[in-house]
Amino acid sequence: MVEHGPGRQGGARRLHAPDVDDLGLSISPTLYGGGDFDPMADFIHVSIASRNPSVLVVNPDFAARTFKDYVDYAKANPGKLAFATSGAGSSNHLLGVRLEQVIGAALVHVPYRGAGPAMIDTMNGTVPSMFDSLPSAAPHIKAGKVRALAVSGEARNPAFPDVPTMKEQGYPDLISYSWFGISVPGEDAERPSSTGWRPRYRPC
Repeated sequence: MVEHGPGRQGGARRLHAPDVDDLGLSISPTLYGGGDFDPMADFIHVSIASRNPSVLVVNPDFAARTFKDYVDYAKANPGKLAFATSGAGSSNHLLGVRLEQVIGAALVHVPYRGAGPAMIDTMNGTVPSMFDSLPSAAPHIKAGKVRALAVSGEARNPAFPDVPTMKEQGYPDLISYSWFGISVPGEDAERPSSTGWRPRYRPC
């Protein structure tokens, strides 16, 4: 089992439960020191569970209508354009940092304790923009509560064919996905379960 909480991006720690057959999810372990396990040595990594691109959304009243407009605004107002994310250390935070690097302009990161509060404040204009996972932002984009400027995938998403990628707008270094992997403790590959079932896992 893992211990997790709002806004704790990858700060999970392993909780031992020898009588429970469980699968673990480990997110961004390399960002955090300490912990009581080695995510590579102590686990067998079974599969990728999900892989989703990020999307940059803005409040409908914000001046930027395109990703180029957003970049131009950031360059003209260094250190003033804020973007919200679900928390410090999240893949969306890192995407915002990478955007700063490739355009050469500072942005203001506003970390929240989860995507929900961040999206609420983007919709009400407390912050002008947000990097979010596309599935999380999708219903708000469809409802017109936020405007999607670009996605971080290698290709346009079929659900939003009119939203261009950052890559096609001249930023090939801004390809980014949030993903979740299914892993099991290494010893479980050989340990029978309490029901007599012996899992057989193969590495990714």
